[in-house]
Amino acid sequence: MRKIFLSILIFLPIILVGQISKGFDALKIYDFYKAKNIFLKSIKSNPTESNFGLAQIYYDSLNHFHHLDSAFVYISRAKETFNFVTPKKKIKIESLGINLLTINQLQNKIYSSGFIRAEKINSEYSWNLYLKNFSGSPLLQEAINNRNEAAFQLAVFSNSIDSIQTFIQKHPDADQIKKAKEIEDDLIYNQCSIKNKLVGFEKFLESYPNSRHKHDAEDAIYKLVVTENTVNQLYNFVKSFPSNRNTINAWEQLYQLYTSDQRVESFTEFKEKFPEYPFQDKVFRDAILSKTRLFPAIENEKWGYVDSTGKLIITYQFEEAENFSENLAAVKIDSLFGYINKTGLIVINPQFNEAEKFINGLAVVESTNSIGLIDQKGSWVIKYDSANISGPFNNFYIVELNENYFFLNRKGRRISNENFEFLDAFHQNLAVFKKNGKVGYLDTLCNVVIQHIYEEGTDFKNDFAQVKQNDLTGLIDTTGKLILPVKFEFIGRTNQQLIKVILNGKCGYFDKSGKNKIPLNDYCAASVLNVDGFNESLARIDKKSKKGFIDLNGKIVIPAIYDEALYYSEGLIAVRKKNKWGFIQKNGKVTIDFQFQNLTPFEQGLAKAKKNNNWGIINKDGNVILDFAYQQIQNYNDIAIVTKNDLKGLFELNSNKSEKLTEIIFDEIIISEQFDIFELIKNGKLALYHARKKTIFWKENGW
Repeated sequence: MRKIFLSILIFLPIILVGQISKGFDALKIYDFYKAKNIFLKSIKSNPTESNFGLAQIYYDSLNHFHHLDSAFVYISRAKETFNFVTPKKKIKIESLGINLLTINQLQNKIYSSGFIRAEKINSEYSWNLYLKNFSGSPLLQEAINNRNEAAFQLAVFSNSIDSIQTFIQKHPDADQIKKAKEIEDDLIYNQCSIKNKLVGFEKFLESYPNSRHKHDAEDAIYKLVVTENTVNQLYNFVKSFPSNRNTINAWEQLYQLYTSDQRVESFTEFKEKFPEYPFQDKVFRDAILSKTRLFPAIENEKWGYVDSTGKLIITYQFEEAENFSENLAAVKIDSLFGYINKTGLIVINPQFNEAEKFINGLAVVESTNSIGLIDQKGSWVIKYDSANISGPFNNFYIVELNENYFFLNRKGRRISNENFEFLDAFHQNLAVFKKNGKVGYLDTLCNVVIQHIYEEGTDFKNDFAQVKQNDLTGLIDTTGKLILPVKFEFIGRTNQQLIKVILNGKCGYFDKSGKNKIPLNDYCAASVLNVDGFNESLARIDKKSKKGFIDLNGKIVIPAIYDEALYYSEGLIAVRKKNKWGFIQKNGKVTIDFQFQNLTPFEQGLAKAKKNNNWGIINKDGNVILDFAYQQIQNYNDIAIVTKNDLKGLFELNSNKSEKLTEIIFDEIIISEQFDIFELIKNGKLALYHARKKTIFWKENGW
């Protein structure tokens, strides 16, 4: 902060002695002309007093002699001569109110006024003039800083390489040097990128090998050469630019393109056609193991891997073992995670405290001192001392670093240098961001496409997102256009033809253009099973605590006569009268009698039903597919995990019958990442069950 001396010059009682005292008398009555003449005539005989008086005259802005530079010269002389006067003379001078304190006070006021003068102009010239004419000022460093900033801003405004380079040469010690060099770097690169020619980027890399835009230039070369991502273009790139940072990625894309069918013949052809491919062992490994599925298995507290026949492929040796992903799996050895391939070979040495699976060739890992992303060779693609990394979500990672958020793309590269207070995953190529406490939306290049003006915002779904201001909700489309104004207490799902709103406790419905189709009314019904408003062509209403349904025109098609109701699904609605549930059609006709304690909506032709305090499964004809005998039923497509007497078993379901796959004897059943495989746990021991083959293909000793 600029320090301006505001001390007031204190005039001590003046003893009028001789001619010099007459000068100060004249000064007291503002007779500057007389005072100036007296001081000039007395400057040799009384240098301290005369210089002090002249400094006062030239400092005072109320007379035509005002000249700060002269004032500084005279006060400097007064101070210099005062230090050499005799004690007897000093007593005489001090009788005029002149002492080291009053000299310093006036000098500081001159310094401050000169600073203010330079600050008003605020140019490189005005600050240089201050530095030249006010040497010794305690404000010199601040003046230097201001001079540098003024010069820097002028150079930036000029927006030319010459102006920035001139600034760097003239002010090598300025705080702005780092930023100036970055701007210089940007301008040089922009000059190259405007032409967007291959030869220009090649020359740029040759001339500026340490530029912070080196990677940008390499990426630009990659984009110019690989325009269609074909095998020929990729191969031309890796041969022509072997040191480009995209070369390894180009090789991998070429490899993936050529062997995308995962046939052994494709791997063999690739190996013969591209002998310079840097990962030949990968070709051999993938050729053999590309179609082999391996599953973690445990024996004597050590993990290994078996295939789908139960054959042990990788021996029991690991403290922990994760599922394979992209032909690599994380395993723990001596309390640290590394990665193995399907032959059991350690391809990334154990060194991590945490290790996620590989996705798109990258994995999130954390070591004692670092967290970041590694590639399949175990090299850090990007790392931080401390951060939170989540994802990938739709091919993007979210990084929280020092309370700032930013995105990495699927290659682990930061999209933008800008930081945000919060980021969410991309949905429909837009992501919620927060800045200055407000929410907006970014595209996948981190360009702001919807300004941050809202207090809250949801992810985009079905081309819409909800935004909030002052606890009220509105609806925007992907361009940021308000489809529904920010005035509603509630806005429902947007996956149906009509969107439910609540305003002043009343419910209404709008179409996706923002047109009110069903006026506000008092028939509001709370959400049920996360469905609010229309599901398919009907919406629930609540009238005097009874439930009914309206159609898309707002007409009541099922009277509000039911004590409870779920949502319309697959042509039927679960409703309750008194204490019994049943199913009705869209016209209100009862299809399945009121006989159940509870129901769920139909999904894929089946619904869970509760009777005699137990759950079962019925079809749309009301036929019992799975008996009412279970505490709980969890559906996974056509497989159900049932619980009875706190033990679990598996059933296969279709619209007409169920088939018991296992006995109900397991302490826990967990569906694995490979969805047709279930982990069966009994007495602390593990078995693997293949639902399609309907068999346990491996089990731990003692199971």
